Formats: sequence, C-alpha cells, structure tokens
Amino acid sequence: MSGTRTVCIVVVGDEVLDGSVRDSNGPWLAERIAGTGYELQRIVIVPDVVETIAAEIKRIVQVDKPSLLITTGGVGATWDDVTYEAIARALGVGLVIDESLAVSVRQVVDWTVGVGFALDDASIAGMMRIATVPEGATVHTVTSWLACVQVDIADDEDASIGTTLIALPGPPGHVKTLFDEVVHPTVMRNSTSTSTVCEVEHQFPETVLVGELGKIGAHYPTVKMGSYPGKPMIVRFRGPKGETEAAAADLRRELDRLAGHPAADAIRAGWQSQGTSWKRAES
Repeated sequence: MSGTRTVCIVVVGDEVLDGSVRDSNGPWLAERIAGTGYELQRIVIVPDVVETIAAEIKRIVQVDKPSLLITTGGVGATWDDVTYEAIARALGVGLVIDESLAVSVRQVVDWTVGVGFALDDASIAGMMRIATVPEGATVHTVTSWLACVQVDIADDEDASIGTTLIALPGPPGHVKTLFDEVVHPTVMRNSTSTSTVCEVEHQFPETVLVGELGKIGAHYPTVKMGSYPGKPMIVRFRGPKGETEAAAADLRRELDRLAGHPAADAIRAGWQSQGTSWKRAES
C-alpha cells in the first residue's frame, strides 16, 4: 500500500537455522507490529556469519527500503556475536566503543579481577564486544545491561526518507522489553494501526471460491487477503477500513449465493468429510 511505513526483520543465529532453538522473536514482533501503523514486509533468518548478515542488511536497505529494519541476536560477548560488525560492514562505517555500554563491562571486569579471577586479554576483548558498536549509532539503554542500538540510514536517492535500523539482543525477554519500552514509543512514536482486519468464516472448500476471491482481490487492490483451510474455513482481509469491510461484505454475499445453490449441501458435506488432513488413498 502506497505510503505505508514498513518493517523488515533479520533474525541472526546458527542455533535457529540448525533447529536447536525455535525462533520466537520473529513471530512475537510480527504480532506486535500488526497492531501499529507499520506493515511487516519480511522475516529473514541468517547464520552467525559477518558476510551473510551484511549482505542481507545491504540488500534490504537498498531493495526493500523499509522504514524500520530490526535485527535480533548476535550482540553479545562471544566470538560468534558478529551483528554489530556486520552492520558496520554493510553500511561502510567503522566500529567504536560506546562509553555508556563500556562502563558496565569495565565494572564486571573489575569485579571479576577483584574477587581473584584473572581475566586474560582475550576475555576482556570479548567482553568489550558488547560495547563496540557501529560508528554513528545511538544507544538506547533501559538498564545497565539491557540496551539496543539504533542506526539511521539515509536513502541514497531521497535524503528526506531512509531506514532506521535497530539491533536488538537475542533473548526473547530482552526483545519484548526493548520493543515495548524503546522501539515502539521512541522509534515508532506509539503509532497506531490505520488498517482494519475482517475475518469471514465459511464451510465451503476453497475451490468454489477461487474465482470470486480473485475478483474481490482485483476490485480492492489496497486490501490484503488470505484464505486459510480449516474447520471452519477463514478468509482474512486487512487494509483500509472502508475497502476492507466492503471486500468482506462482497464475500459474504457470494457465500449467501452459494448457500442457495442446489449443490451447496453436497459440496459442504464433501469438504467437511474430507477434512484438512490430506492422506494418500489406500490401494
């Protein structure tokens, strides 16, 4: 939809790709974004590889051009935490130590040494990765150990628009807190949705509605539509209030017409007996 503010999400983590961890950040963010004035364009999962993360960020910024790009994961102290480095590479900037983050890191280092556990240079360097962010970034801090990084990226063709990149940590609790306390009120400015969702339930198979759904889609190009098999079947419309409600009303009229067809009962009964579990017929 023209003029709509958009969001892309990049989930970073080998553990998600290999199935060790089921991503919950992407689905949770998608649900929260659906209640704002922003539209989610895509969710991408990438490994802990600098080149891969950087390439995906660069592609999204240059091709999708979202209003907001959120990354989750890869901002810790271990050597597989490379999201900050990847962001810097994608944007062609350096890395710098943010003093507001470095204070907490140094306190932990000093305390650890103070209780008698010596940290070598590699350990201290690893800890400082938490505070080493892309040059020009803004750090939003909720607590001394809960923060996210913001980078504002200007559009090469139009300086008045661009993409705001927010790098969030990976733990789901941290993501939820930072989104609700920083991203939504600060970056999204407590935006509210200007779209409406209408759901229409019915008992017919999709096959008898394909043509009509195509006509409705063509007639209301600003409305997104999805048809989801189940018991009951659901057709979901999302878009501007007037058009969305009109599209749903058109479908309900078509369902009323179908209900009066001589074959309606047989079609409904056939679909309900088939169910939604498709299995190979016994030979």
